[in-house]
Amino acid sequence: MAYVDFTDDRNNIRRLQVMLRSLSRWMGEASLNMAVSGKYDERTAHAVMSFQKMNGLPQTGKVDYVTWNEIAAMYRAYDDVLGQTGCICPFPTTL
Repeated sequence: MAYVDFTDDRNNIRRLQVMLRSLSRWMGEASLNMAVSGKYDERTAHAVMSFQKMNGLPQTGKVDYVTWNEIAAMYRAYDDVLGQTGCICPFPTTL
């Protein structure tokens, strides 16, 4: 996943929010969870700062190349785990 400027592109901000939200569930870290709004709001900046803190990165709340690469790498690892094991659903679902 290539780095792009997140400050004004709603689709890229949504992608970031989805990844952080997924990592929140995977890691059990509520500070990464947020609504997927497409807006780089205060909650999104706080989640980015939390991610940066957990990974020893400068806590700026901004998504630079290093932060993006860390988020993307962790998300890919998460996605790989789900791809191998499938979704674990506590209740049966029908589609």
